[in-house]
Amino acid sequence: MPSPVKVLAEEKGLPVFQPVSLRPQENQHLVADLHADVMVVVAYGLILPKAVLDMPRLGCINVHGSLLPRWRGAAP
Repeated sequence: MPSPVKVLAEEKGLPVFQPVSLRPQENQHLVADLHADVMVVVAYGLILPKAVLDMPRLGCINVHGSLLPRWRGAAP
């Protein structure tokens, strides 16, 4: 079942990527080819490589559903 964030993004015509890993170059190209100003990451349980974090012109925003670090993890 897709997350509510994914459903809303797709309804708005926004690209949604859920790669198992962003370490492979071919997956990094999916992000680079967007030429994004900002990247918003929601409910992605892996650490993004520095190369990916450096891609958006204005940086990345990570949204977490609870207070950090106390309630860290994928399902706080």
